[in-house]
Amino acid sequence: MKTTLLVLGSRALLLTGLLALPMFVVAQAPAFDQAQTCGQPLNASSQASPNGIVADTQGNTYVAGSFTGTVSFGATTLSTADADAFVAKRDASGTWLWAVRGGGPDTDACQALAMDTQGNAYVAGHFARGTRGTPATATFGNTVLTTAGEADAFVAKLDGNTGQWLWAQSAGGGNSFSGADDLATHLAYDGAGGLFVGGTFSGPVSRFGPTALYNTGIATSTNRRDLFIAHLNATTGAWDWAQSAGYGPGHDGILSLVSDGWSNAYLSAYSEGALTFGTSTLPYSRGSALAKVDAIGQWQWAQTLVGSYGAYSGINGPGVTEARALALDGSGHLYVAGFFTGATARLGATTLTNVSGSYTDIRPSPPITYQHPDAFIGRLNAGTGTWQWAQRTGGAGQETMYGLLIRGHRLYISGGFGPNDGSFGQATLTSTGQQDAVVAALDTAGTWLWNVQIGGTGSESIWPVSSDAAGRLHLIGASSGSNSISLPPLSLAAAPGSATYFLARMSGGALPSKSSDVGVAFQVYPNPARDQVTVQGLPPSSAVQVLDALGRRVAQGVMPRQGPLRLVLPAQLPAGLYVLQAQGQSQKLIIE
Repeated sequence: MKTTLLVLGSRALLLTGLLALPMFVVAQAPAFDQAQTCGQPLNASSQASPNGIVADTQGNTYVAGSFTGTVSFGATTLSTADADAFVAKRDASGTWLWAVRGGGPDTDACQALAMDTQGNAYVAGHFARGTRGTPATATFGNTVLTTAGEADAFVAKLDGNTGQWLWAQSAGGGNSFSGADDLATHLAYDGAGGLFVGGTFSGPVSRFGPTALYNTGIATSTNRRDLFIAHLNATTGAWDWAQSAGYGPGHDGILSLVSDGWSNAYLSAYSEGALTFGTSTLPYSRGSALAKVDAIGQWQWAQTLVGSYGAYSGINGPGVTEARALALDGSGHLYVAGFFTGATARLGATTLTNVSGSYTDIRPSPPITYQHPDAFIGRLNAGTGTWQWAQRTGGAGQETMYGLLIRGHRLYISGGFGPNDGSFGQATLTSTGQQDAVVAALDTAGTWLWNVQIGGTGSESIWPVSSDAAGRLHLIGASSGSNSISLPPLSLAAAPGSATYFLARMSGGALPSKSSDVGVAFQVYPNPARDQVTVQGLPPSSAVQVLDALGRRVAQGVMPRQGPLRLVLPAQLPAGLYVLQAQGQSQKLIIE
């Protein structure tokens, strides 16, 4: 059976042939109502590879990634001699509205995408990854960025209505030896006019405006990566601060980065050795690290998810626990999803046991046995980092999770499974090949609600997840070796000889009326509203917030000691559907 390594953004998937299967459900599952390829390649050497998708309150979607050759996005055609970054916008019907490119003569790519509450788009990635030791440039509208010969990180802002580049900013070390790259891989809007940026750097030094970060591994081995998190002003693009987290010669990097809308950020990271977050050094544990950083770059807490070796046939094979996706709700909870390839994974006080099968790589001497991954999902107190619950899911094959979204009191996860059976809650999905994609839903207490299977004659995976004001889910997918992809009840044609990247939309299903954790009735009026709303029926000192369709806070208040709360809404807030959250409960709020 032919195996292909498919790279989507900074993630790699092992794809082999499989047979598509229909949709399975635990409860009433939603259906796909839209699917299309990401752009139209105009020749065999052309391809558009999306790395991020975000939906706004009107149901428009913004897509960012990299492309090669010549690709059309509706009436717009983009061309490049090597590989360039692209950002494109579609309306709710899937019609492309605009597309723009950014980059220069070398390899450039967008790795992450975010939006603010005013409808501006932000992208992050790298530029000029090509000729070593030679200064190179990349152009983003009227801004030209220059690197001293190695890849540099960039962050850029676009007008969401027109696609016009508003500013672009770079960061890097300008190092001259091969492999000394600065890569921005993750991006999050902080809810207060700033951006968190995460990534890696592998040269001796990386500069973010006035701040210089120094690589802890250079003293012992060149080209070792340290991870960074930085913050910049979303209006001007000026760097505010930057922090690194590395220790010694291991490779480090970020797996996921989110902001709570209160100017704090949370990240999950991988490492081949110890990691240092401020004054806390976490020893290597065959697991991911979780950490919280505040608005001024101070680390609040850090901890590890402890993994273990996988053991079969008397051979100890590699094993690791990877926290691939993070999400936050409006009640102070941090959710973590991923997978582990060792015999166990320890998340706080909970130890999860891997029940999947294994496979043996006979090429080394002696051969190495690897354990298939099982998936996990769990919840922490975001303020303290204390685990509240964690659970494993998996069958005889492999299960992975890459995408995670919270809307109301429902969790949406996306990933893949196979070969053989994959277990998600009480449902068992069967694949006769290696990997199908899956989208599933749980409530915030961890109860599985439904799942939907996506597949073809090749191998499929799907992520990340975004949602619009109507509650529809927007996803990016990848397929290899399929003639067509089944997205029930739709079918999408694919190119079996190469990777096919696609965009899909499905309904999110009816949201529960209240959280399974806390049930507190409260009233919101008027609804629809314009410039202010009144909230009553909550205990004094209860925090109240209004979130847009992307989960970003647009207004907040605290219940007074007596009487209702009159919450003033921001001027020029776009009309659409919002969510008002308080006491672990949500209500829809329509802004006219």
